[in-house]
Amino acid sequence: MIKMDNKFFEIEEKERLFERKIDDFYYWQALRRQIIFDITLTKNNASLKKWKDKFSLESRLINFKYLSRYIIKKEKDIDILLVADPRRILNKDKKYENIFIDNINIFLSKYYKTLIIEEPSYMAWMYAQPPHLVPTMSKNIKYTDLIDLKCPIYRIFLKLFKRKVYKQFLDEIDYIIKIFDREYNIDLTFRKEIYLYSLEIYYLMRKSYEKVINKINPKIVLFNYKPTEVKALINLICKKGKIPTVNLQHGVISKDLSVEMQTNREKLDTFPDYLFAFGEILSQCPSKIYNENNIKYIGHPYLENKLKTKIEKPNFMKEGYKYILIVSQEVIGKEFSKFTSILADKLKNKKEYKIIFKYHPAEFNRDYKNLKKSNIIEIKSLKYDIYSIQKYSYIQVGSYSTGLYEGIIFDLPTVVIDGLYGSDNTIETLRFMKEGFYVIKNADELVDLIRFKKIKKPDNDDIQRIWKKDSYNNLLKEIRKILRY
Repeated sequence: MIKMDNKFFEIEEKERLFERKIDDFYYWQALRRQIIFDITLTKNNASLKKWKDKFSLESRLINFKYLSRYIIKKEKDIDILLVADPRRILNKDKKYENIFIDNINIFLSKYYKTLIIEEPSYMAWMYAQPPHLVPTMSKNIKYTDLIDLKCPIYRIFLKLFKRKVYKQFLDEIDYIIKIFDREYNIDLTFRKEIYLYSLEIYYLMRKSYEKVINKINPKIVLFNYKPTEVKALINLICKKGKIPTVNLQHGVISKDLSVEMQTNREKLDTFPDYLFAFGEILSQCPSKIYNENNIKYIGHPYLENKLKTKIEKPNFMKEGYKYILIVSQEVIGKEFSKFTSILADKLKNKKEYKIIFKYHPAEFNRDYKNLKKSNIIEIKSLKYDIYSIQKYSYIQVGSYSTGLYEGIIFDLPTVVIDGLYGSDNTIETLRFMKEGFYVIKNADELVDLIRFKKIKKPDNDDIQRIWKKDSYNNLLKEIRKILRY
C-alpha cells in the first residue's frame, strides 16, 4: 500500500486547499475523497477508468409502474431516513433486497416512522443495470431520479449564464491535477470529467436536496454503502440542519483508508457523525473521524438473519465436487482473472475441483476471455448471492473484499493472495486467526495447499471476534441513545 498520509496532509496545508473556493463554494472536501482514491489506486497499479460507464439510456428510464416512488411529496416528519444504493439481490421470495437496508428498515419500522431514499445507478458509480430493481422487499422507498436528472440541465445553464463560474471549475480542477502530478508524478487529466461531475453535484444540486431533506424532516439519517457524491451532499445538508447521521458499515475500515480517516473531523462535513460497525476486528483503524466515542459495535443484521435461515444450494453446484470460490474486486478484476486462469490449468486433471469466479457487481458488464475453461464457472448475475455460494464452497480466495470476512462466518476456509491490492490489510486484520486462514503468493502455492495440507475451518471463537452478536437489539439500543427515546 502507498503510505501517503503525511505527504498528503502537507500538500493540503501548503496549498491551503480547504480554503480554496468557487463562488463562495469551498470545494476541496467535495473533491478530496475522489483524489485520494485515484492516487491510491494509481500508485498500486490498479485500473482507473476515464469515466464511470458509457451512457446508458436504460439506466435513466422511469418505471411508470412505480411512478409514485419518484415523487417525494407527502413524506414529512420522518423519524428515520435511510439513504441507500440501488444495489440489490434477488431473494427467495423473488423480491429484490438491499442487504444493508431492507432488514434494518423493516425492523425499525416497528418502532419508528421510516423512509428509504434510493439513488439511481448512474449517480452511484454502479454497474450498468436498470435504475431500480423491482419488486423490492421494502415498500416505503422513494427514488431521486427526477431530482438528479436536473443536473445535466443545470450544467447547460451554468455554461451559458455563469461562464465565469464554470471556467473557475475547470481552472481549479486543472490546478489540483497539476499539484498532484508534481507531488506524486501521476497525471490524472483523464479523470477530469469525474472531478467536474463531483463538484457539480455539490454546487448545482444542493438547493434541490435541501428542499427534500427539509420536507422529510428526519430525526436521524442512516447511510448505506459507498459514500457517493449524493450521499456526501445529504450528509453535508444534515450537518447544517443538526440532524445526526450514521454510517452503516459496509467495508472493512483499515489502514488504507487512513488518509481520509486521519483528517480532523471539524474539516469534513461530508462524514456521518457515527459509525455502526460490524465488530472491533473490522473497524480497528486509528481514526480522527471515528473513535471510541462515535463507533458503536452492532454486528451485521442481514448476515445474522442468514445464519438463522436455511440456505439453499445453488443449482449449478453439484454433489461430488470441491468448489474453489474466487471473490473478485472491480479494480483488480483483471489480475484475479489471470490468477484464476492459471489455477484452472494447474487443476485441469483434478476433476473433483471446480472454480467459481464470482464477479464483483461493478464488473458485471465485463467479459474476461481467459476464464472460458471447462473447470471455471463464471457468476455475474444477481440470481445467486455470494452467501449461498460460500455456504457450499470448499475454500474461498480473494484479496480485500468484505465478502471474505462474511464467508468466514459460514466456516469457510479463507485464502488471501499476497501482493494484490488490499491484501496486506486483510492479512494484517486476520493474522490473529488460529485456523482456517492462509496466505499464498501464486496459483502453485494454492495447489500445494490443497494437495499437501489439510484445509481447516475457522475457529468459532475467532469468528465471534469478527462479528458482534445480537445485531438488531444493538442497533435499536444505539439509535435510542442518539435520539434519547
